[in-house]
Amino acid sequence: MRGGCGRQQRFFRVLGHAILIAAVLFTMTAIVHAQGPNSVNAPSSILDEYKRLQNSWITKLLGAAQRLFFLLAGIEVAWSFTLLAIEKADFQALTSTIVRKIMWIGIFYAILLYGVTPGGGGWIPAIIDSFHILGQNASSVGPLGPSAIVGFGVNMCVDLLYSLKGADFLTSFASSMALVFCAAIIFIAYLAIAIQFVVAMVESYLVIGAGVIFLGFGGSRWTAAYVERYVAYAVSVGMKILVLYLLVGAGMTVSQGWIAVAQNAATSPDPARTGFDLAAAAVMFLCVCWMSPKISSAMLGGVASMSGGDLAGVGMGVGLAAVGAGVV
Repeated sequence: MRGGCGRQQRFFRVLGHAILIAAVLFTMTAIVHAQGPNSVNAPSSILDEYKRLQNSWITKLLGAAQRLFFLLAGIEVAWSFTLLAIEKADFQALTSTIVRKIMWIGIFYAILLYGVTPGGGGWIPAIIDSFHILGQNASSVGPLGPSAIVGFGVNMCVDLLYSLKGADFLTSFASSMALVFCAAIIFIAYLAIAIQFVVAMVESYLVIGAGVIFLGFGGSRWTAAYVERYVAYAVSVGMKILVLYLLVGAGMTVSQGWIAVAQNAATSPDPARTGFDLAAAAVMFLCVCWMSPKISSAMLGGVASMSGGDLAGVGMGVGLAAVGAGVV
């Protein structure tokens, strides 16, 4: 008897939590519908703040990079002339060494002067920006931002939940809760895509703002490899942004048709199946976008590195996050 009472208490507790969650979601849905589709701006403000900090980093680190360059260049010149003196080099060897050192130091000094300039300009930002522009043009979606990505996911969740307004919640409780669960998955998927986009853009700001110190290592033959790796890293970051633009742009174009499906999900012949179809599509979209770093690395390295197991891991993570959100 006591066990039966305990099961009843657990059932009513779960039912109460489900009704409370649904009520909160419906209230949020009404608020978002009243605010309109363009009310999500906070994610893009994060990028704006990092962009502003990038210029501050350049100002503080560029002077240190210049001092490091001249220190290493002085050591390089002193070491070279010491070897010439020890070897008792003739005039021809002395002249050729001076010409080589002037050319070597001059090239790397030009990279230091014009690689990254105060205000965020220079050759390195131009490399990254060129990939950015190529991504915008190739994807045909124009400038993208985390607010637009999150806002699209929020709108889809709102439409999916708002479609329950015309349905009887108590008589179709299972289908209604399935749509609530699917809405949570869709939101988490688009949030994760926006996070990946933010990480890629912040990484580009760090390459320009913090990586400028590596330009100072070009003054010596022993440390010049750091400059080469820095330039290669800037190219890889730009390639990652290009690939992410292509993948996100393609997904955003395809998902335009999902909005109409979400708006009529509750009145469809099988609401739960419709909701899970949308959630599965959103998770697939996330998995492809989440693998953009590996895809860009594979393109630069010429080695295929993406597998279905990697995609399954991302999908399982989204599912666990949605289940955890429902438990809480």
